[in-house]
Amino acid sequence: GFEPQDLVGKSMFEGVHPDDRKRVTSCMKDAFGKCLTQFVQYRYMKADGSYVWLGTKGTPIFDDGVAISGFVCNSRDITNQKNAEDALRESEEKYRTLIESAKDPISLYDENGIFLMANKAGAHSMGKEPADMLGHSLRDFFPPEIAEKQMELIREVFHTEEGLDMEMFVPDGERDQWFSTSLQPLYGPDNRVRSVQVISRDISDLKETQIKLEQAIDEKDMLMKEVYHRVKNNLMVISSLLNLQSRYIKDEEARGIFKESQERAHSMALIHERLYRSTDLKHIDYGDYIRTLTRDLFRTYVSDPSRINLELEVEDVMIDINTAIPLGLIINELVSNSMKHAFPGDKKGEITVKFSEVEDQCLLEVSDNGIGFPPELELGKTDSLGLQLVTSLTQQIRGELELERSPGTTFRITFKEKKMDNSD
Repeated sequence: GFEPQDLVGKSMFEGVHPDDRKRVTSCMKDAFGKCLTQFVQYRYMKADGSYVWLGTKGTPIFDDGVAISGFVCNSRDITNQKNAEDALRESEEKYRTLIESAKDPISLYDENGIFLMANKAGAHSMGKEPADMLGHSLRDFFPPEIAEKQMELIREVFHTEEGLDMEMFVPDGERDQWFSTSLQPLYGPDNRVRSVQVISRDISDLKETQIKLEQAIDEKDMLMKEVYHRVKNNLMVISSLLNLQSRYIKDEEARGIFKESQERAHSMALIHERLYRSTDLKHIDYGDYIRTLTRDLFRTYVSDPSRINLELEVEDVMIDINTAIPLGLIINELVSNSMKHAFPGDKKGEITVKFSEVEDQCLLEVSDNGIGFPPELELGKTDSLGLQLVTSLTQQIRGELELERSPGTTFRITFKEKKMDNSD
């Protein structure tokens, strides 16, 4: 901020920062004594009173080639450089303070697994001081197989220049240990990996709790499977008893009631059988269930398979058990009703079962091209136990029931299936 004439005749020390004058004076004395060019960095006051960092190279001028009569000084503004150096120094100090105060072991390694730095937590965990670790290899502190595994991971980070996160098992004589370990590359000025930082956290207690929880979940799953298996067996026993008892009934209407009850028990037993065989104890593949149930009903109620065609258009949708059982009973009632009543005598026709999921809505449609639903019957006022069950169970799953009477008969049920939650 000065003009040249403002500085002529003035000592350069007038503008040098008081804290830097001793360093500048010492540099000049060295230059006089050694007769060599010297370089010094210092702060110099600008015209507005603020300071700027200068880097000055002073070359001596000799009088008659013998004595130094002065200096030629070349100064350069290095304020930005000094600010960057100060910022870097401050950052490194913060980094080191953070590393040293961390409770987790933190270390730096070169490509050969040699310790370049270890914080107190890391050193103390192995009964050492940080200085004792420097220059030593991982092989000096860990069993060979553990050291080799860690060195492979370090070399992988050097090679790929990508970090790694994992859980690492370390056997111990008294108590095995688990560590959550993060390996991250650190780059040098040439933008190449110069070291790998490893941060480890002892998660042995957490891992032990996790193992116990997994064991408890396995035990719960085994218990649930056993419950489903026993429920399925009990329902099949009930179905078999109803079948045996119906053989002694002479009245056709009463025998039909027993048969219907038998099929209802069978429809629920199928669900529990699938839950027992499934890895998911709360949901079943409902497309597969519908295929099995409707084919079983077909074999039960259709004596001449060439007369009635069963068409299935069902998607594999996972349904919660709380919806699956009432929905299974609904399908049982609607499909068996079509098979029993839609095609009297030798009438031929087709029964279609559709099941799909669109966004958050599920659609079940059971239709036939038979004689049609009697016009005088109303869904809410019928004496048919089966249709009463359909209406009641549709309300239970919070669905909507529609009936189309022509052509043939179509029952359409829409409901919202709750999203799967695996947290239970």
